Amino acid sequence: MESEIGMSAAARPRALRNRSAPLAAAVILAALAGASSQAGAREPDNRNNPQTDPARVDVSLAPSMAAIAQAFRSEKAEPLTGLFPEEGKIFLSLNAVGGGAPGYYGRDQAYFIFSRVFGQQDTVRFDIRQRKSPEPPGKGDRPTLAYCVADWSYSRSDGRNDASQLHFVFSLRKASWSLVEIREAR
Repeated sequence: MESEIGMSAAARPRALRNRSAPLAAAVILAALAGASSQAGAREPDNRNNPQTDPARVDVSLAPSMAAIAQAFRSEKAEPLTGLFPEEGKIFLSLNAVGGGAPGYYGRDQAYFIFSRVFGQQDTVRFDIRQRKSPEPPGKGDRPTLAYCVADWSYSRSDGRNDASQLHFVFSLRKASWSLVEIREAR
C-alpha cells in the first residue's frame, strides 16, 4: 500500500476508503453471523425434543386443537362442545379462572361453565401445542390418549392481566378424538 504522505488532498479520501472497505466488510459479516446465531438461540430446535418432534405427534389431532384455539380466541364455548364426549363426562379443573369446583361434568354443564369463564375473561393470547403420548404405540397402533398444553393470557373483568397454562387430554373413541379432561396448572 502507498503511504498517504505526498498524496494530493483529493486522493487521500479514496486511499482511506480502499483500506477501510475490507475492514467494514469484516465487521458487517461478523454482525450478521452474530445476529443469525442469536436468532437461532431464541427459537429452540424441536427436532430432537421428544415432546414436540413432529414424527411423534398425531396430525389427526390438528382439527381438535384448532377448535380449542378458536373457542378461546373468540371466547365462545360452541367450538369446544363438539369435542366433548357425547356419552360420558369431561373432567374440568378450572378454579382460578372461575370454572367452579373440580369434577366430572356432562356436555351441557361444561358448555355453561365455559360460557361463564369466557364471560369473566378477555383473551389476550392463546397458544396450544401437542405433547407426545406417554404410552408408546405398538407396531402400526395409534396411541389411545393424546395431550396438549396451552398458554392462555387473559384480562380479568376487574382489569387485572393474568395467565394460565391449560392441559387438555384427548381419548380416541370410535376413530375420533374426544376431549375428556381440561386442567388448569398455575
